[in-house]
Amino acid sequence: MTEGSKAGWRRWRFEQMALSVNDRVDDPRQAGVEYYVGLEHLDTDSIQIRRWGVPEDVTATKLLFQPGDIIFGRRRAYQRKLGVAAFRGIASAHSLVLRAKPDVVLPEFLPFFMQSDEFMERAERISVGSLSPTIQLNLSAIQHVSTPDGAETERTQVEEGDVLLGITGEAGIGLVALARNLDKRGFISQHIALIRVDARRFDPRFVAHALAGPHGQQQVARYNQPGAKSSMTLLDARKLKIPFVSLSQQKAAADQIEEVERSIASMSPEGAGHTSPGQRPGFGGYKGSALKGRDMGAHRHVTPFQG
Repeated sequence: MTEGSKAGWRRWRFEQMALSVNDRVDDPRQAGVEYYVGLEHLDTDSIQIRRWGVPEDVTATKLLFQPGDIIFGRRRAYQRKLGVAAFRGIASAHSLVLRAKPDVVLPEFLPFFMQSDEFMERAERISVGSLSPTIQLNLSAIQHVSTPDGAETERTQVEEGDVLLGITGEAGIGLVALARNLDKRGFISQHIALIRVDARRFDPRFVAHALAGPHGQQQVARYNQPGAKSSMTLLDARKLKIPFVSLSQQKAAADQIEEVERSIASMSPEGAGHTSPGQRPGFGGYKGSALKGRDMGAHRHVTPFQG
């Protein structure tokens, strides 16, 4: 935010939040990596990198990136292309490789902030050129953000075990994440609904999988209309329901799912070019869920929101 900041919030320049990584690789074939991510591999309004190439596909100078880095398409910023790397590789020189500064911003929050309308509109305004407008490497010009203090902190601060639900197109409506192993303070934006469950009734892992599964996504789909700007309100989110089974059953289901995920994560990504070979720890992301194989329709459904 650059204007009208709330009382008690601190203001940061974007260059204070993120480092522009400029590790150049002149010969992609000698980069010592297996993955190449070009602008053509980034999907509009999605932070997940689902496609990639190999260094042998390209020539000329590229940029080296590490897991957790943000690859942002600085050419034609209006296409709103950015992705979070789950692996080490090289990126197009027409992109920016950005690395969050964790002392200032939660790394898992930064890409969602960069997807906001305000950020993207600012990025477009500072682009130069007419046929192929490109953002120049002056991060201080892009955006400012503030962090809250006092009562606002209590409302927006993420805690261990919180379930986060994207409620606008900017955040990815229906995307679900679970806050785990947090070692820094983090805050949600207006594009995210925070679900803090009653631990006496719900296992947050089960809640996250249930919302990401078919039953949860069918409810979200009502607000995801083609040709319109998809969004939900917090009131809409509070109407979402999940199967209500005993806490012990929830824990057992979540344990089984995590065991499957650990098994998959231990496998080599070779030959699986259609899927991401890893995921940055801290926030577990869910899109689709192993719960779809269970008979959830036979149970009473309740909202996981407190209050």
